Amino acid sequence: MKEKNILVTKTVEVIALVILYYIVGNKSIFLYTLSYCLYNIFVSCLGHISIKDSLNLANNTKEKNKIFIYTESMILIFSLLFLLLGIVISDITSIILNLDNILPVFIMMGFTIFSESFIKVLSEYLDDLNNTNKYQKINYIYHILDSILLIIIALIIFRFTKLKINLAISFLYLSKIISVIIITTLMYLINKDKIKKNNSVKESIKLKKEIKKILTKDNYKSIINIVKNSYYYISIIILYLVLNTRYDYEIETIEKNITFIYLYSLIIINYLVYLAKLLNSELPKEMSLTSRMYNNFKIMLSIAIIFGIISPLTCKVIFNNPSFAIYLAMTNIMAIFILLYDITYENI
Repeated sequence: MKEKNILVTKTVEVIALVILYYIVGNKSIFLYTLSYCLYNIFVSCLGHISIKDSLNLANNTKEKNKIFIYTESMILIFSLLFLLLGIVISDITSIILNLDNILPVFIMMGFTIFSESFIKVLSEYLDDLNNTNKYQKINYIYHILDSILLIIIALIIFRFTKLKINLAISFLYLSKIISVIIITTLMYLINKDKIKKNNSVKESIKLKKEIKKILTKDNYKSIINIVKNSYYYISIIILYLVLNTRYDYEIETIEKNITFIYLYSLIIINYLVYLAKLLNSELPKEMSLTSRMYNNFKIMLSIAIIFGIISPLTCKVIFNNPSFAIYLAMTNIMAIFILLYDITYENI
């Protein structure tokens, strides 16, 4: 059921991105691509946070409520710090790339950093509170709702308003904020009686020590994802500078190509990587890392070859622009290395 939910979620995200491509039309959303790569870096910093084990150690509702509230508070505090850091990075980036008016986009992005970790912790808390696993689904519901709202907001902004492009792009992040508000409100209304339930039993765990453990446990997972997402952000800046200063490409062409490679194409490639992992999900757990990597490599290589051959057709059918085929084929080859990178650290 979990794999099915993830597959549905990722499929909806890919479809939403293709629809976004047609809604945006000839307008450049390079700033969205740039800020979204930075968003992924910040989200990776909080990706390891989980309260499931700590809730299992707690003996009463009062302790569990405190663990939940304190953890969510720390997520919001860290998100605020990342927001401030994002403003600094936006200033540096605007100077390096000679871009104007990018601050509103990065500020709006900063207000959404908490969303994924916030929903994840909320789902773990509600599952423990109700002694069930059904609330894990709200993670998938959040991503689907975010994709749907992204399309609705983009349609309104790009087709029915005449906002400046930087403001229009910044409003695209509203989908994440609205999704969190909707899900949190609904979950509170459904579970308010249990959430309010409290008792005066003496606390059996040291709260500060437990919160510290929550924030630091398995942080290597976040570090690995930070490295990968930082590569994307830095490579965008380097590619932009090289094409602009050395090869004198037009800014419009640079922004269009980078947006396709790092937004549309990369989402499709990550979808293919997930499909390759899914096909190999039944491999024996006792299989060695080398054998596991080899089996994943064989499947991803087959997918890469097939998808590389049909790249012109894919770009024609999906994006109505065969000229993008070369970029899709190149990132398709990169999918092999992304898969091997993921498989290596997941198994180690």
